[in-house]
Amino acid sequence: MIRFDDLFKGSPAPVNKPTLPTKPAPVTVKAEPQLPMPLPASTAPFVRPDLQEEEEAPLPVPGQKHARPAPTPEEIQLREEEEEARLRRILQQVNEEEPAEAQEVDDREIRRLAMVLEKRFAKNQELRLKFAEDPQKFVESELELDEAIKKLLVLTEYPHLYPVLLETGALRTLLGLLVHDNVDLAVEVVALLNDLTDPDVVVAEPAAACIVPALEEAALPALIDVLKRFSDDDPDQAKGVHNVLNIVENLVEVRPSLVDLLGTRTGLLDFLVGRLRAKEAEVTPNRLYCSEILAIMVQGSEVNQRRVGVNPGIDLLLRIIARYRKRDVATEVEVELLENMFNVVCACLLIDENRSRFLQADGVDLMIILVSQHKYIRAPAFRCLSFALNQSPDNCTRFVERAGLKPLFAAFMQKIKLTSKRLRKGPRTEIEDDARDDHHLLADPVLSGLPRQRLMAKFRESGFEKIDRLIELHRAYATRIDQAAARLNEQARADDDDDETTAGADPDLLLSTRMEEGLATLQMADLTLGAIIQEGDPEMKERIRVQLRQYGMTTGDIKRVLEEFVELTADTISAEAQKRWVTTLIAAL
Repeated sequence: MIRFDDLFKGSPAPVNKPTLPTKPAPVTVKAEPQLPMPLPASTAPFVRPDLQEEEEAPLPVPGQKHARPAPTPEEIQLREEEEEARLRRILQQVNEEEPAEAQEVDDREIRRLAMVLEKRFAKNQELRLKFAEDPQKFVESELELDEAIKKLLVLTEYPHLYPVLLETGALRTLLGLLVHDNVDLAVEVVALLNDLTDPDVVVAEPAAACIVPALEEAALPALIDVLKRFSDDDPDQAKGVHNVLNIVENLVEVRPSLVDLLGTRTGLLDFLVGRLRAKEAEVTPNRLYCSEILAIMVQGSEVNQRRVGVNPGIDLLLRIIARYRKRDVATEVEVELLENMFNVVCACLLIDENRSRFLQADGVDLMIILVSQHKYIRAPAFRCLSFALNQSPDNCTRFVERAGLKPLFAAFMQKIKLTSKRLRKGPRTEIEDDARDDHHLLADPVLSGLPRQRLMAKFRESGFEKIDRLIELHRAYATRIDQAAARLNEQARADDDDDETTAGADPDLLLSTRMEEGLATLQMADLTLGAIIQEGDPEMKERIRVQLRQYGMTTGDIKRVLEEFVELTADTISAEAQKRWVTTLIAAL
């Protein structure tokens, strides 16, 4: 038996480094005398001196995976480039599967797209019924349906294929999607119809005009009903509201007669006024657009003027305007909104019944307050009064009784301090014309009795200054109109080589130019002068004649203006009493 100590007996190992033999041979190790070894000063592991300069690598732990070193910036960039290349290859494969955009689209392609839309719609409806409680089962089919709707946008580049779309019945499918449970699909359909009804496309291509009667017959009520589903709080749905309103504007631009149909067969008027009635911190784009569409709906449509006057009513429109009674407009958007609202009210006041409703809703009192505040709203308020007082004895009497003559004559005499920054920056002539056009009170026989006497007494105040102002207006506008007519006639003769046979400018163009230069204001001023000559006292009449002679004019000049007024308005003067009254004024001159 070999003892453990015997293994270390023998001669010491040679000093020189042995060479390795080709075949390992057994080596006999002789042990040296055992000497006691001192304890290390520390517990640090022993390190060979020849390896102290090298970095010590961590020893592997059994059963534990080695951690990968952190990638270098070059490796990160290389991986990103490889990922981008992979995505490009995928996108290229998808594009190769779809028809190329540059490829010509024909009727077969449109029929294919319509068939795809129909199939995906049917598939989606089937999945919704089958998995009503699990939306994850049909969400992919709705994404495919959304894609099918968007692909039909290619039709806007080929409007001559609109009839093909209608033949396939795709329009019926699109209208069915307006009531889909997924509102996003309804938004996409509205966006598609908005592009398809673009007036530039429909008017330019005769074949595309078929889309208008198709929508008129089946889509108008559905389009208006879908407005109730959209909310301005959601950006996508707010865009849907804008697109529906744009579709309405497109259809009316192509076929103006649709305004009556929209007002009677749909709830568009109620929706528009409801959106305008809502109180908002600021005027949103859709609210402004609603005011524009409402103004379009009542312009030239007696049916809609009556409907708006009754329901929702003149009172509601005045309440919207009254919000600016204590504050001035702050932005250009508010200016535009306010102008649209006054356009709606003025259009409705063309109906006699609406003028009575205007009085019952204290509209005259409100306008007097607005014209007295000297803000931006003053000018449109004067214009509104002009419509309200026209051939309305009750409104005229209320105007005088509520001290409306004071702000009226202050504006007439230009004794108004403009406190609104927008009024100070804007042209004053437009503001003055709004006040002068309110001569329906001054030059209208409907006012009688004590109110009429109070009105006439105003022209005696301050040394007949108001009569002098009327003469000044007559001279200024008559001169401006005559000069414009002379320039137009001279230009017409210059354009014709034969001056002897040229009578002058075209009569319609000449009348249009004279109206632009203020013919209506001249007529109202002369009607007022004629009324003063007929009803005023001798001192007032003499003042008029003296002032006319001062400028080289006579009452004959006023007479010619009134004769032309009767001739131009022979077909438009509705009240026979007013026509007889103007004839009486002419006879008095």
